[in-house]
Formats: sequence, C-alpha cells, structure tokens
Amino acid sequence: MRIKVCALLVFCTVVCVFSGYSQVTTGSISGTIKDSTGAVLPGVQVVILNEDTGLSRTVLSDETGRYSAPQLSLGNYRVTASLDGFQTEARRGLVLTLGREAVVDMQLTVGAVSQTVEVTGEAPLVQTKDATVGYLVQDSTIRDLPLNGRDLQQLILLNPSVGEAMNPSSGSAYAGFGKKISISGLRTEDNSYLLDGSFIADFSRHAPTGPSGALLGSETVREFQVLTNSFSAQYGRVL
Repeated sequence: MRIKVCALLVFCTVVCVFSGYSQVTTGSISGTIKDSTGAVLPGVQVVILNEDTGLSRTVLSDETGRYSAPQLSLGNYRVTASLDGFQTEARRGLVLTLGREAVVDMQLTVGAVSQTVEVTGEAPLVQTKDATVGYLVQDSTIRDLPLNGRDLQQLILLNPSVGEAMNPSSGSAYAGFGKKISISGLRTEDNSYLLDGSFIADFSRHAPTGPSGALLGSETVREFQVLTNSFSAQYGRVL
C-alpha cells in the first residue's frame, strides 16, 4: 500500500473571508478559569476583545471552568474574566496568528468585581492542542524583506525543509510557470495552495502564476503558514 504524504501552504489576506473554510484563516482562544485554591469556576463571563478592530466576543465558562472562542480574526487581543464575588482579571498582549489555538488560563481572586487585576504577557507559544508541524511567515517578514517582483514564492522558500526542485519542464505553459517547490523531498505536485480557504493551485497542482513566474500580491497578504505534517482533515485535498 502506498502512503502519500503531502504538504500544505495556507495564505491569509488582510481581509479574512469567513466561510465554510473560515477555520483556515482564523485562530482561537480557550482556557480554564480557577480560583486561588485551584477550584474551577463555572459561569465566568469572558470578554475577548480584538484591540485592532474593537470587535469583541463574550462567552461563559462551563461547569468544568473551561471557555472557548473559536474562529477569531487575527490580531492583538485582550481577555477579561469577571464573576460576582471575585476581582476582574484582564490579560492583554495576546497576539493571534494564522491557525493559532492560544491557551489562556486565568485565576480569579476573591474581591469586588470593580477591582481589576491586569496582566500583560503573551500566551505560551508551544502548541499543545495538536501535533501539526508548520512554519508561520508573519506580516513583518512579508513587509520588510525585499521581494523581487512582489513574489510570495520567495517567502515559502524561507521555511525549513523547503526547496526549489530543478525541473526541466519548469516555466512552460504545459507544466505551469511557477517555482516547483518540494517540501521534505516530496513531489512538487503534492502541495496544496489555499487563499482564505479556497484552493488556488493551477492545473498542474503548482503555485498559481502567470508567464512572469511570480506569485504576485505580497502587499495584500497579512501572513501565511506552511504545514508539512499531521495537519487536520479540513485540508482534505492533500491527505
């Protein structure tokens, strides 16, 4: 039996499109809320505010003290937890990037709700919710590096274990004009290219480019991610 392992490249434009594939272009924040003794607190009101857009979402912790806010737009976040009889706690400095599942656990102290304990600090960067192997190219890298012809393919090549295959048929109308990108030594046709959740590979299953050979539009892309192993079934085209 032949097992086919494929690679996935996910792009996110500045304006994310929320659709059936919205989990591709969003992130999530979840966690557990406890008191100072370590007991879980149900019914805590958690307000998750995107400080870049001013949009917020309110959720309640369940009977196990857990809360979850999936499909959040990317950006800087402030998380506030409040419950009668306890001081309000706020966490800020949380940066939500493409596909990130940030875990923000909070501890409330007995006191008046009007009292607020504010903590500034990033959530742990180690991904503990799945075994996906990937590399994120952030907006600062896209914006600051000099890209010849605004070609995003040059940024894909920054990722570990990614290289350009020397294919003699490259640069032709038959095989496509884009770079033939090999990830971990796999075939160049085994990659999937998604833009805001939509499959955009060309007919040869390579990067979508024109005769110039460039994947244009770096100024319209906020960030993108290359997933190389153990990714979710939501990327079913390359499983």
